[in-house]
Amino acid sequence: MIIIKNKKAVRFLGEHTVNLVIAVIVLVFLIYLVVKVYTLFVEDSKLKKAEVQLDKLAEVIRKVYTKNSESKAEFFNIEPGWFLKSFFNAVPPENECKGSVGCLCACSNARCNELKKCIGFDFSVEIEKKYYQYGPALTIGAGGLAATFSESLELINPIYELKIIKEENRIKIKLESK
Repeated sequence: MIIIKNKKAVRFLGEHTVNLVIAVIVLVFLIYLVVKVYTLFVEDSKLKKAEVQLDKLAEVIRKVYTKNSESKAEFFNIEPGWFLKSFFNAVPPENECKGSVGCLCACSNARCNELKKCIGFDFSVEIEKKYYQYGPALTIGAGGLAATFSESLELINPIYELKIIKEENRIKIKLESK
């Protein structure tokens, strides 16, 4: 057992230990703050990209609807793994497209419950595409189970060519084959 006889040394060591612990706590807090600010900046950037792409697509959709025609539109991906979703046969995300008949969203996941940007229409809008999600959380027994998300286009490629058609009183969005 070591006995320290110098009381000044013990007090000096104690003070520096406390100062070091406080400095580490402050440093961890600053790193956390920087990461939070960066995350907010990146998320805001993705939402702005989604808004720009949706606005361009909405302009084409409205022209097709009013002119009873069809058209093609390019949709640039926000980031791989995002989705373009319509809610023709489903309820739109909470607090989105209120008072609208049709709703079109760019979402960061298939459930459209995280980052999303939506735009409402006075008429029905439907994406003619289904997305199937397989995964360990969805697997039952050996056969497995898939979650189906109707009216969903998973955005993997950098650009998509969409065909926009008016059928009766609704707009259908189809993925154009190349």
